[in-house]
Amino acid sequence: MSLLSLFQTGRRSLRVLEAAIQTAGHNIANAGTAGYSRQRLGLRADSLVTQGLHITAPRGAFAGSGVSVQSFERIRDGLLDAAARDAWADLGAANEEVRLGSALEGAFAVGTPGSLTESLSSFWNAWADAADNPTDLGVRTVLQQRAASLATTFQRLDSNLTELTGQTREALADGVGEVNALTSQIAALNERISAARASGTPDFAAEDARDQAVQALAAFMPVRVQPGDDGAYTVTVQGMAVVQGTEALALQHTGPPDAATDTVQFGGTNVAFKPGDEGGGRLGGWLRTINTHLPETRASLDALAAQLVADVNAAHAGGYGLDGGTGRSFFDPAGTTAASLALSADVDDPAAIALAGAPDAPGDASVALALADLRGAFEEGAAGITASVGQRLQRASAGALAADALVGHFEAMQAGVSGVSIDEEMTRLIEYQQAYAASARVLTTAQSMFDTLLTL
Repeated sequence: MSLLSLFQTGRRSLRVLEAAIQTAGHNIANAGTAGYSRQRLGLRADSLVTQGLHITAPRGAFAGSGVSVQSFERIRDGLLDAAARDAWADLGAANEEVRLGSALEGAFAVGTPGSLTESLSSFWNAWADAADNPTDLGVRTVLQQRAASLATTFQRLDSNLTELTGQTREALADGVGEVNALTSQIAALNERISAARASGTPDFAAEDARDQAVQALAAFMPVRVQPGDDGAYTVTVQGMAVVQGTEALALQHTGPPDAATDTVQFGGTNVAFKPGDEGGGRLGGWLRTINTHLPETRASLDALAAQLVADVNAAHAGGYGLDGGTGRSFFDPAGTTAASLALSADVDDPAAIALAGAPDAPGDASVALALADLRGAFEEGAAGITASVGQRLQRASAGALAADALVGHFEAMQAGVSGVSIDEEMTRLIEYQQAYAASARVLTTAQSMFDTLLTL
């Protein structure tokens, strides 16, 4: 090995160690930066050279020529990132279902004034009071008022369901806009990252930003990521490429009145989510709420209202009012849904309410007693609706807690892999600093040897 080679070894070592110190310093500076991935400089022993002029060296002996940079990379674990994205999708869906389920449960809250169970209880109590005082017009008027209040409760609940559907649909539309912004951002970052890779200088800041965008996208829907040789991501949803290179498909929302149900599609005809197959993520939570949860609750409420009208009218039509009239409806027969439930014009006069089972029997209250006996089935039906809403919320809450714990677990694991440890970086910094001083010593030694050679 010549003295010139020794000089080159020392200079090369200094340059490499400067880069290593710069990398450690950059990591330390970004220890608190959200989304930052730790960077690492991979070093390797440089290629060997023949010793040449050393007479004492065995023939064919070799010596190293220093150190060089083998790789420069950001530290990520692809499998861990994929698992974390799935957890974010589950959490996104559960959180939306908890939020919307809480609003729905509030409308059906048992024991609160104006709730369905309270209104039904007051209604049946009024029939029992009327049975005790069949000729009292004041008691009959209270029965009218309780029935009207019950109808208002059904109408209000239906209105709440309509309002909640509208709010959820608005949230879905806003979410579609956010998804399109994220997919466009990922496509733009793909272009920037590919260009940087092609130039030989990776853009790690862009790669960190892209991973953050993909994670944000995962909160809306489950995604899969396939890195390309050029550094670009292909992002798929249910097997469909929604981001490929610099191209991103637009997500669209279709719903009433243009369609019977709410759906979202990528690329127009490529359906990503449909009823019964909404998947996870916030989009899945919204679609399940709009297409399944709220319609199921409305159907149960309408069925209860229809049964109430049918059963009460059937009994009431066979009874007699104080005026001897019979065959009258208590509820409007056309009002067979929660939204349309209303008192019949037949009983605008309290005296027309049929409490007796026979004409000219003002003290008879057999019809009122028969109607009062219906309360058990209807209160059970109302309790079933409220229980269904509560159980759905309970399941969503449990799912949200589990998903949140899983997200926290994966975030901790990601921090362990990609996060910056100040202690570790300081240890590396001290090692590089000492190596730098030693490499500088190699140069001064080579210079001294060269000076000695010149004096010969």
